[in-house]
Amino acid sequence: MEGASFQPFKGHTGWILALAYSPDGTLLATGAPDDTVRLWNTETGRQVGDALEGHAESVTAVAFSPNGRHLASGSDDSSMRVWDVDTRQTVMGPLEGKKDSVHVLQYSPDGVLIASGSEKGVLKLWTAREGKCVATFKHPRSVNSITFSPSGKHVTTSSDDLLIRVLTVDGLKIVRELSGHREMVRSVQYSPDGCTLASASDDCTIRLWNAESGELVQEPLRGHKYWVTSISFSPDGQQLVSCSGDESIRIWDVISGECTSGPLYGHKGRVSTVCCSPDGREFASCGEGGVHIWSLHDRKQPKCLSGHTRNIRVIRFTLDDARLISGGDDKTIRIWDVESSASLHVIEGHTNAVRSLNISADGARLVSGSKDMTVRFWDLESYQALGEPLQHEGGAMAVCFTPDASQVLSGSSDGSVRIWDISSREQTLIFKHEKALNCIRFSSDGSKFLSASDDGQVRVWEATPRKLLQTLQHDNRVYCAAFAPDGTRIVSGTFRGNVGGDLRLWRVKDGRLLLPKVCIPYIIFLGELTSDVIITHSNSSRKQLVQITMYGRPR
Repeated sequence: MEGASFQPFKGHTGWILALAYSPDGTLLATGAPDDTVRLWNTETGRQVGDALEGHAESVTAVAFSPNGRHLASGSDDSSMRVWDVDTRQTVMGPLEGKKDSVHVLQYSPDGVLIASGSEKGVLKLWTAREGKCVATFKHPRSVNSITFSPSGKHVTTSSDDLLIRVLTVDGLKIVRELSGHREMVRSVQYSPDGCTLASASDDCTIRLWNAESGELVQEPLRGHKYWVTSISFSPDGQQLVSCSGDESIRIWDVISGECTSGPLYGHKGRVSTVCCSPDGREFASCGEGGVHIWSLHDRKQPKCLSGHTRNIRVIRFTLDDARLISGGDDKTIRIWDVESSASLHVIEGHTNAVRSLNISADGARLVSGSKDMTVRFWDLESYQALGEPLQHEGGAMAVCFTPDASQVLSGSSDGSVRIWDISSREQTLIFKHEKALNCIRFSSDGSKFLSASDDGQVRVWEATPRKLLQTLQHDNRVYCAAFAPDGTRIVSGTFRGNVGGDLRLWRVKDGRLLLPKVCIPYIIFLGELTSDVIITHSNSSRKQLVQITMYGRPR
């Protein structure tokens, strides 16, 4: 991952408050004041999928489960959520308490528990599977950091009251309190072998403690000119990385206490968090100026996440998988080289958010739909516009080429579904849903297509001749729908407000609901994601109604 070729996306609209590496080091999770959580590929810097949306206020904490399958997030909205990393859907939560911002989160080493710490000083232990609170400890002031001992027997916290507390995981009983810092303690972390505790404070010092006795190992580490905001041990425990409100990062030798590298500058303001990669080659930092990735062993310039300036709404791979195409709220379409992550081109033309993209079967053309109420065509060789835009009476929320690429199907926020002849620019209004349209899909063989709408209907059409085959009625807004690979079944997803959504499985030939609907505790956005939905299993068990696989290379 050389600096010259590192051209990843930028997604968050504000400075980054939290970040965490996945256990295998392939992903970085970030949280920010834009209320979102984002996942990044650490090798290429590309954002992985859409932003994780659900929190109502700033995301202040993120933590991966030890197996890397789940991600916990905490927010100023007083809630904690757990997300499936592969599907990017909420699998637990929101877990809420009284009005109290969640400042920090951490999984136990065995993944059985999640610890949360809040602005009002409440430490809670939750079961990671059920989300049940099993223990609570009240600090006199805010909890700023949580770390589990590698053995999983102790959990240690730092607080605004200047103390570091070591507690038993079983019952949260105090084992010892460590004092010595003269200002609030912002960060605390165990060394990988569990023998040392490191702490960072607003008194501008870092202290190393014997984890067993609570005694100081050596004199405080000094060098930062302002509060020390975060620390992270290298995987071998020999180095400690720190960051500060003085806008700098330093690397320390744990044995000697010497600063071996730094101060390192790259952010354009305060640095809030540092985190070493699991392989020990790099570390990530975040704060004002986004996310930076640094080499732990040399003084190379950091690699910075940059690209889209607002939310990314849709991505598409070209047919040869060589390029990635993205569209977002910044009104642009961006072309990326998959191998090098280099930005190849920025397409500008839409005057509002780009919400839908589709590539013709021959790979030569791109169609885009935007909230500016237009559908536009682009040459994928020259990236030039092809003809004048097609006009809708509402935002163009879904677009799809016909299999022979001679026509394009589009759906709008005004509920209309239209088919356009690309050569003549003539349109035929097929029909109009009563409310906004969210999704349009062709079957794999191109013989049928469907539309899903806020009016609670999925309509299934025979492509030639144009004939309505089925109307699948739902009791709520239908956000998404997709054909099974053989075209005989359809899975649909609805939205039921704060209580979540439903999945249904239908048979196309007679419109029959094959099995009872499955209620899930999160909103289904399959129609907004760029991944295909593949029905891989179903039987008489309601629990196993539909097993779906999401992946990032849509058909």
